[in-house]
Amino acid sequence: MDNMAPLQSDLTVDTNYLEVIKGLDNVLRTDKTISAGFVVGEGDWAVLDDNDELVAPAAGPVANTYPVWAGNESGRSDVHATGMATILMGGRFIYRTTKYNTAGSYSVGTPITVKFDGTIYWPTPATGTEAVLGRVTKVPANGVIEIEVISQ
Repeated sequence: MDNMAPLQSDLTVDTNYLEVIKGLDNVLRTDKTISAGFVVGEGDWAVLDDNDELVAPAAGPVANTYPVWAGNESGRSDVHATGMATILMGGRFIYRTTKYNTAGSYSVGTPITVKFDGTIYWPTPATGTEAVLGRVTKVPANGVIEIEVISQ
């Protein structure tokens, strides 16, 4: 048993950071290099830049932004060993999360984007001509929201 690494978190506790509840068969999970200095966790979103690296979203939302399935924030040995995070591409799946802009106003069908607001870069209501990355399928209840990610 000397070769076993200790667990960094309790795997029996539901985090609700990114729980795909419908459409997993529509998802393409792919590993992408994480840009130097960028820390991203499960349920966060990241932009895939022109160098095929994941970077933090900026104040202006863009279409090439994807939810992170496995990031380098949580001490995952696989992510740290490869320097790559797993993102979900493809769209048309619904997930449940506690990582969203809780100050936003949501109803079923609210268009969702991801942009850096100075504090976080989680899903937030889209306005005007901002890139729409998904839509609300179930309004927040008990701190959890359901979002359908549209095809990207």
